[in-house]
Amino acid sequence: MPHIPAFSRLLSFFLPEGKLVPVLEQPPLTVSYRVANPVDAARHVGADWIIAVGVAVDSAPAKLYIEVTIVNPATLLQPDLTRKPPLPGAPLSTMVVSVGGLPLMAGVHAFPPVVIEAAADPRAKRIGSGFVEHVDITTAHLSMRVLSARAKKFAEPEMQVKALHLDVEFFKFDKAAARGVLPELWGLAPLSAATAKLLSPQQRSALL
Repeated sequence: MPHIPAFSRLLSFFLPEGKLVPVLEQPPLTVSYRVANPVDAARHVGADWIIAVGVAVDSAPAKLYIEVTIVNPATLLQPDLTRKPPLPGAPLSTMVVSVGGLPLMAGVHAFPPVVIEAAADPRAKRIGSGFVEHVDITTAHLSMRVLSARAKKFAEPEMQVKALHLDVEFFKFDKAAARGVLPELWGLAPLSAATAKLLSPQQRSALL
């Protein structure tokens, strides 16, 4: 159940679990989310967290597919205070990044028309034995950030790590060209019947 701010209103929407679903289309890019429940169903019910973000770029001369996923949270549960944040050229600790199926390390990488920066938070904030990290994806008309995050809804540090997930921020996009679930929920495009089905009955009745 990802949350998005829409003007002064906080909306929650529900995506099918385990399926990569397009949420924003702005040619030549399509952004998709995959959600899941990474913790035991006895502790939490519902696929509330984003575990993967895909960005397809359909632009001559290259067609790219960028994927950002979480690592297995179990690998972060063993404390390791000697571990340092990843330097350029090293793999991230809490996310796996690939472009065209090939792994992408920390650093700044150009895949025209896209620039990707993968790095740890400069404040070295930890998620278990790993670190809060971000992947910035930028073109001339869109700028977004994917961040690794612990689940603060749980009081126990171990549960926060087990529910490792991704947060997504959009810094810049073309409001006139963007289409899909997110622009509709932001009020930038008419709310379609398909998007309305992703809302709770209360939110749906308030918007329709």
